[in-house]
Amino acid sequence: MAMSVSDAVEEVIGEMQFLGLPFKYDLINLSSLARFIHADVERMVGKPVSIDAIIMAIRRAYKEMAWKEQKKMFDYASKCKLILRAGFFIVHLRPAPRLYTALLELEKTVNWAIGEKMYLLLRSDEITVVGNSKFLEPLLALVQKEEILSRQEEVTVLTVFYEPGALEVPGLMSFFTEQLAAHGITILGCFSTYHIASFVVHDADAAKAYDKLDKAIRRVQQRGLETSHDL
Repeated sequence: MAMSVSDAVEEVIGEMQFLGLPFKYDLINLSSLARFIHADVERMVGKPVSIDAIIMAIRRAYKEMAWKEQKKMFDYASKCKLILRAGFFIVHLRPAPRLYTALLELEKTVNWAIGEKMYLLLRSDEITVVGNSKFLEPLLALVQKEEILSRQEEVTVLTVFYEPGALEVPGLMSFFTEQLAAHGITILGCFSTYHIASFVVHDADAAKAYDKLDKAIRRVQQRGLETSHDL
């Protein structure tokens, strides 16, 4: 059964997932793309179709597809909450069998009830420790100089709280990191759990990092309100 031009274009474009990023940044030459899929569209429609008609269908199809793909991510992003915590360090270490036990013992001294923080990221080939500055000296006392890959003091932890299930949504983490990267903010470390993600940044970038992410979230919230009014 013959299809409409819009349906045919939507089906063809839907199979070309690699175009997602170029479309997002408006890098696609629509005329070239229309000529590329011209034969497939005519075969599916069952009659001659002009290039201009295909270009118009591509524009409509992409807008609908982009909205469907992004809506769920934006729904989660719009509900995110931010917290900024200063007075941290981040140390990256070479792994050593004795260190795993020693670090776990050090972690037991952290009084979470009064807000003290220390996060251990243990890999078989690398260890990362992020914690309040008060734990830096006790940590350094446990390691040899040659075991330290990198050591950064005067860093801040920017933590994002999102609703359960957000990790299953493509693009959410990219939404956060793209905002930071776009404004020249270096991410010194990052880690996430079921509904929390944290980014370690230089103290000098902390206020800007919070401000840019907060504004991005507010823009998404406003977009959602505008869209709901249009429905």
